[in-house]
Amino acid sequence: MTFNVAQFNRPKLAWATAGAVNIVTDGNSLVIQGDGVVGVMMGAAPFSAHALTNTASNGQTIAGMAASTGDVTGAHVSGKQNILFAQEGTNSIGTGSSAASACDAMLAYLAAMKAAKVWSCIVVATTPPAWNGDSYGQSFVDDFNAKVDAYNVLLRARYREAADAIIDNRAPGMPFDATRYPNYLRATFFDTTEVNGYSNTQMLNDEADHLRVHYTDACRVRMAAIYAGVFRQLPRARV
Repeated sequence: MTFNVAQFNRPKLAWATAGAVNIVTDGNSLVIQGDGVVGVMMGAAPFSAHALTNTASNGQTIAGMAASTGDVTGAHVSGKQNILFAQEGTNSIGTGSSAASACDAMLAYLAAMKAAKVWSCIVVATTPPAWNGDSYGQSFVDDFNAKVDAYNVLLRARYREAADAIIDNRAPGMPFDATRYPNYLRATFFDTTEVNGYSNTQMLNDEADHLRVHYTDACRVRMAAIYAGVFRQLPRARV
């Protein structure tokens, strides 16, 4: 997880004041499935005392997010400290976007949201699918995930243009870092490292006729603990 250190001079969000923070999430099915990682995080203090609105949709691309912003801006609450959490990349790349165009689109989307309303923004690097042995084949998966990794590298380098923080799931020590998961042909991603009390954890669901992309319950619990640290340190938006 990474922050723009220059922004730490700004006050943190008022997590200790019940109802002071309003969280809005947007993105693809990873943000929805099983209530998403943020939904799991919201079950524990201090987050459970604040509001969450999920505007993500299955199969949504970044272009789709940018074309339907009314649900996001409509969920903004004047007088509260508003967080916008955005996670997408996989569907955009899967439908033809290059890594560079997907990164440009995500940053443009966040900049537009900040121009419309006052937000503290978190952007999430996407996670690479695993091959389940279906008709996609090795060459497809290798090419797809090379683009996913390239998107993450660009987002990591440029997120400060429009976001206050990035959750980089491929960074060293994170659940899907390149050391733990270098081989996209593994039918299922396992984390064999003892982190946050979990070891030998299956991270992606066994999905039939599909690249494995969705998080298991155990993965979401593990990642929620990491996400919580990012949310706690997030600075208030500049007004």
